[in-house]
This record gives sequence, C-alpha cells and structure tokens, in this order.
Amino acid sequence: MANKIPNSFIQEVLARNDLIEIIRSRISLVQRGDNHKAKCPFHEEKTPSFSVSHSKQFYYCFGCGANGNAIGFLMAFDRMEFLEAVSYLAARAGLELPEKEATTDNQRYQLIYQVLDQAEQFYYQCLRSHRKAIDYLKSRGVSGAIAKTFGIGYAPDGWQELPKHFNQHKELTEELTQAGLSVLKNNQLYDRFRDRIMFPIRNTQGKIIGFGGRTLGQDPAKYLNSPETAVFHKGTELYGLYEARKNTAKLSQLIVVEGYMDVVSLHQYGITQAVATLGTAVTAHQVQKCLRYVNHITFCFDGDRAGRSAAWKALIIALPLLREGIHIDFLFLPEKEDPDSLIRKVGSTGFWQLLQNAPELPEVFFNELKKQFPIDTPSNKAHFGQQALHHLNTMPHGLFRQLMLEQLAKELKMSIDALGAILPSAAESSTYKTQPENPKVNKRSSTSNTSVIEEKLIGSLLQYPVLAVDFPFKGYGYPLNPEGDKLNILLVKVWQKLTERPTLSVGELLAEADTEESLQITRLAAKPKLLTLDMIKVEFLAGLQTIKQKLTEAEMQLLVEKAKKSQLNLEEKRKLQALLSTLKNDASDRNKE
Repeated sequence: MANKIPNSFIQEVLARNDLIEIIRSRISLVQRGDNHKAKCPFHEEKTPSFSVSHSKQFYYCFGCGANGNAIGFLMAFDRMEFLEAVSYLAARAGLELPEKEATTDNQRYQLIYQVLDQAEQFYYQCLRSHRKAIDYLKSRGVSGAIAKTFGIGYAPDGWQELPKHFNQHKELTEELTQAGLSVLKNNQLYDRFRDRIMFPIRNTQGKIIGFGGRTLGQDPAKYLNSPETAVFHKGTELYGLYEARKNTAKLSQLIVVEGYMDVVSLHQYGITQAVATLGTAVTAHQVQKCLRYVNHITFCFDGDRAGRSAAWKALIIALPLLREGIHIDFLFLPEKEDPDSLIRKVGSTGFWQLLQNAPELPEVFFNELKKQFPIDTPSNKAHFGQQALHHLNTMPHGLFRQLMLEQLAKELKMSIDALGAILPSAAESSTYKTQPENPKVNKRSSTSNTSVIEEKLIGSLLQYPVLAVDFPFKGYGYPLNPEGDKLNILLVKVWQKLTERPTLSVGELLAEADTEESLQITRLAAKPKLLTLDMIKVEFLAGLQTIKQKLTEAEMQLLVEKAKKSQLNLEEKRKLQALLSTLKNDASDRNKE
C-alpha cells in the first residue's frame, strides 16, 4: 500500500503538518531564530546538536547524522511503519488516505493475507496430528509454547493437501497460487510445501506474508521459502522481527542470524532479539529495517571462509548507513556450530558473554581487508589503502567516518593530513562513479573535480529556492545531463523540482529522494548561510559556468577523438564546429575582461 499512495498526496500531507509541532509534542525544543534546538533523541549527548528547521521542514543532528522530514521522524522516534506515519499525519491534517485509487490491489492483498492466515491454521493443526513432526521439534529442543509463539506447523506429505482443505473455502482457492502456496499444473493445484516443518514469516504488523519450510524427508532442498509474491519480498523482510518487537521489553539490539531454527532456539533461551535473513545474503533493505528499530546490530555468522565472506558483504552494505550512535559488531561462531547448537551448549548467559565480546565493525573491516590485501610491501600497502578509501568514501560525513579515516592513516603509517590530500581524487573515483558511464554522456577528465562545485550549487538551491525562479532549469540547465554522475543527477533533480515548485521545502524533497540522495540533501541543507542572496547568485552563475565549460570540453574531446578516426557523422561534425566556436567566443570574452 505504501507504494500505492500517490506522491502528490504525500506532499500534501507534509505541507499540512508542521514538523516543529510534531517534534515539540515529543521532546523539548528551544527556538534559535528559524531553527529549534534540542538534545538528540536518537543518541546520548550533553550539548544539544539536534536542529529542526521551520522553513525547510526537516531535522538534522550534527552529532549522529539522524535526519529526515515529518514522516522520517515518526518512523524513527515512534517506530512507525511508512504507512502508519502517513496515516497519522493525514488524520492529523484532516485528510483521508486515497484508498479508492488502489481498491482492486487492496482487495487482492487482503485475499492473499486471508489465504496465508488459513494456511497457517491448517499447518498448525497438522502439526498436532503428525507424530513425526512433533518428535522432530522435540529433538531440536523446541517447546510447545515457543512453537505456538511462532505459529510453527507442518505441511503433510501429499500433493494436494492444501487445495483439499481450501475446498471448504472455494472463494479463496484461486489465491493459493498468488500466495505462493500452490503450483498450477495441467489445471490442477499442487502443494508447493510437502513434508516440511513450516515457519510463518510475518511483516512488522504481524501479518503472515510467506512461509519457510524445513524438509523432514529426502528432499535435497533442505529449506524452501515462499516465492516472491505481491506481499512477500524476501530481500526486504526478516524472520522473527515481529516477534522480537513484541516480546522484548526494550528493544535496543538485533542479532542477525541465518536460520529459522536459530531464531526459534535463541528466543526459547530468552534471547528474543534474534532475527534471520530469508536464505539470502544480507541486503541493504534488511539493514535499514533493523536500524529503524535499533542502533545496535550484531551479525552472527559461521567462523569459516563462507561465514567471513558473508560478514564482509554485510559490512560493506552497512557502511553507507552508518552514523554516530550506531553500533555494529560481528560474532563468528566456533567451527561446526550454529546459534541453535551453540546456545544449547553454553546457555543464554554464555551466549550473551560471546555477544558482549564480539569484535566491532572497525576491527573487522581492517582485519578482513588486511587478509585480502596484506600490507607487507609498498605496492600491497598502496592497494590496501586504495581499497579502504574506496569503501570508506561510501560512509556519510561525520565523526565516525573521520575516526575510520584516522585509523586507516595509522594502518598506512602516514599522517591524517597526508591521507586527506588524496581523499578528493578517491572520492571522485569511487563515490560518484559507481555506475558505468554511457559513452553518449559527457565525460569528465580525470583531473577535473567538479563534484565540489555541484555540491555548492545543490546547497545554494536548498538554502535559497528563489534561485530556481531567477535561473530556471530550462533556460540555464544545458548541458547538465540527468544521466550523468550521481551528484549531477541530484543537481538536475533538485533544480528541476524547485523550478516547477519553488515553495517545496527540504522535507518535501526528502519524501521523493532515495537513501543516498537523502543523505546528500540533508548534509548540504544543514550548512549555515554564510553569504547574502546577491553574493549567492554571483557564485551560483560562476559555478554553473565552470561546470558547463568542463562538460563542453569533455564532449568536444570525445568528438575530436572520433574525428581523428574519421568516425563523425554529419550531425556530429556540426556539433563539433559549434562547440569549437563556443569555446573560442568564451576565451575571447575572458580576454576582454
């Protein structure tokens, strides 16, 4: 449903709610001009660094980097889901959610949820009547109480057990395939799950969205998950998260493991903070979902090569999401142990002791990187440093990033100033050039560093949206290309939106931005106004001219290279002549000045 709410409605909801009022009703704010200050509600601090802008309708913490609009604040502070936050703000503003626009989809989703609920009840009843399934769970130490908590059931060893059950509910049989429970073949429905212990997978509201099944037979596929459906996307969900939120008095940490039984066993031993990925490597969506509810994540992996590889991938995914106040560590298990087997040996006290001694992200980052790129020779050390910078440049700016860079400088046995001297080129190559370049798009030379200018242009537009009125994108934007690098794309997006609607607040811009764009927007918008509007206009036009010149030169260089190979068509020849004429006139104008 969240994706079905029109963006125009979200903008209307944000425009009708005052972020200051929403935050003030939850924490104490002190006004300082247009901004309001407070001690950050998302991390411990003595000096207030949490700032809320009335005119921009967004908040930003200079200590931990927490940021967002009214929707983001409710999701972070009240632990609301996106739809909950939008619904709350809509009701507060006297608006009704546009349910009618998605009536067909809503009806389909409700039928799928209904089928999944009926299936869970069927599997649970089957468990009670199948001794083999009960004996298996007992052998794994699963109590009846914990089985009930998680709704664990059993799918019988038959081909059409579920369709037979649903013959009592014929209006739902068509939804069995859409729910991922049955396969349609030759106009017959066949069970997807057979002779398996069934683990219902719930979303954060507690609705069943899919199942995981553990075979009790000889099926080579030990575990089987529901396929992707309209309500189930395994890369965004975590098994046990609903139960963790429900059964943990004050949820401050999540322990990410790999299996359903690991979660069940840990919960049975009182470690109710455990959640599991759904048979896939950790995804950015899953890390983001964890960080919505806690500031401390422990990834629990096997200590073998595969486990350390999985940990490294999770670490790299987490880097762009880190900010002050977030704590990530890694527990590597002894050989031939998983969380389920280990906690039965050491108990909850012993397991908590292992968790408390788990190495933190910085230690794992540098140790694993040194294993990949030993620093025993100058060339290897350079390779190590290059790779480290590549990854650290994905981190948001702040104290945590600075401390990681200082640690890198120590590893390389060089000063932080010397390391800082090579950061701009590293950032240019790794942060803003992560996608292959389109040969049709204007390329930049390796020596040109326009990212700083682009940041200034974006910041100026965010600080003074009136610039988009005085210098509309349509008249001043060429040759900026919406298919360029990431900062170029963001500059074009912000400029175009403010040209169309100069009254857009930063909070409303954030509603349309992805995670990486949000970090850039909030960081640039939070910078203080140091220049007058007239001075900003001069600087804006000067920066724009510099970028245009660089882009024009890059485009011309491509055409010249093609001309040397006699590969220009007629249109490209005319284009090259026009560019040469433009550069000649620009040079003549500068000489006159």
